[in-house]
Amino acid sequence: SGVSLTVNGALRTRTFWTISLGWFCFNFCLQTVIVHVILYATGLGVSAAGAAGIISVIGGASIPGRLVMGTVLDRLSSKLAVSVCFALLVVTLVFLLFIRSTVAFYIFAAVFGFAYGGQAALQSPVIAENFGLTSLGAIYGAFSFVFYSGGIGPVIAGRIFDVTQSYYYAFLICIVLSTLGLILILLLRPTGLRES
Repeated sequence: SGVSLTVNGALRTRTFWTISLGWFCFNFCLQTVIVHVILYATGLGVSAAGAAGIISVIGGASIPGRLVMGTVLDRLSSKLAVSVCFALLVVTLVFLLFIRSTVAFYIFAAVFGFAYGGQAALQSPVIAENFGLTSLGAIYGAFSFVFYSGGIGPVIAGRIFDVTQSYYYAFLICIVLSTLGLILILLLRPTGLRES
């Protein structure tokens, strides 16, 4: 029970588009890194086995990210939890431009994976908190359409690499988009709905 918005009502709010576009930026960067980081690392001299381990570290670090950020949401604030994940994304992407060693890549992967896991755990609760539960599935579906559109990131990054033979500009775009996503989340104004 409680006040909820329909999917059409949610789509007419600035809050929905702020959340969705912010997470679009996150997913653009997330997918770009996951698809290209192994090639990027091997191009910098990391062994194939060492580079493959980067993905494993990202996946492993996402587990505590889900647990910790879910707890932050429950006990403190959803906006704080989401902002931390987006801020960590920005920091790791900047770090990615300067790292060269396998150990540095693993440090990157641990923090990046934590942010990735955290944001994944926060999506549905943030939608529910802002729009209620009655149409949660439909609203989350609309949000997911925008979020998963960020999957275009690896294609753009691949094209940039083909033209420039470097990932520098691709990751620079990711830094800009992740910063934009963080700004959107910081500017987020909740709808004010609260379930009773």
